[in-house]
Amino acid sequence: MNLLANALDAIELDIEAKKLANETATKAQPYRIWISTQTVEQDCVEIRIRDNGIGLKEEIAPKVFDHFFTTKAVGKGTGLGLPISKKIIMDKHAGTLSLNVDSVEGAEFVICLPLKQG
Repeated sequence: MNLLANALDAIELDIEAKKLANETATKAQPYRIWISTQTVEQDCVEIRIRDNGIGLKEEIAPKVFDHFFTTKAVGKGTGLGLPISKKIIMDKHAGTLSLNVDSVEGAEFVICLPLKQG
């Protein structure tokens, strides 16, 4: 749920940034969140959550899994919630959570969960 909430926030931030800049130009495509799944090497299911919101600068990407890190203004958030998401995925499900960054438009989080435990 944190990943979806963050994707929605990224889209809202992009809309607000354009309003503040008085930009009237529309995006090449509408704002979207994509969710896809696939089996990887027959032992893992991969879940990808991608948005075409405001995007992340590459220098920010290593910080997104830090506790209390936020891209919002001071007082507007308590963090992205990604450290706890990553911990749950790793500790409870023996999976991984990673980030693919597109600094121009959006971000993609990739969850990989084993199909079998043990």
